[in-house]
Amino acid sequence: MKQVKDRMELKRIEGVLKIADHLPEVMADPDLLNLAISNITVNAVESMGDDGGVLCMMAHRVGEEVLLEISDTGKGIPKEQLGRLFEPFYTARPGGLGLGLTTTRSILNGHHIKLEVNSTEGEGTTFTLRFPRTVFAMR
Repeated sequence: MKQVKDRMELKRIEGVLKIADHLPEVMADPDLLNLAISNITVNAVESMGDDGGVLCMMAHRVGEEVLLEISDTGKGIPKEQLGRLFEPFYTARPGGLGLGLTTTRSILNGHHIKLEVNSTEGEGTTFTLRFPRTVFAMR
């Protein structure tokens, strides 16, 4: 959330960070993973108006996977746009390039991390990154 802290303050967005104890380390390029997460959080902040909202990042273990859920209370994504989110140059935002989520998916695929999107118009969106056991660092 550090990457979007200033924007969050300007838009009066509350940041919530919940990290479970004893999560395994992940073998990944930290710069690329940071870029992927940053792309998602920037989109989340942009989806919320200037009247505030909540951006929540939660990491926890479910079975053999670690999940990172990034949720916002923005306007949500219309169903007809969900299928196009990862198309190169597709954007619903004026001035957007349509490359952020394309890049994000490519980075995550390269690390064998699954990406899921759930959205409800008028309520918000959740991006879930599923880190499989195979990307955990051995100790």
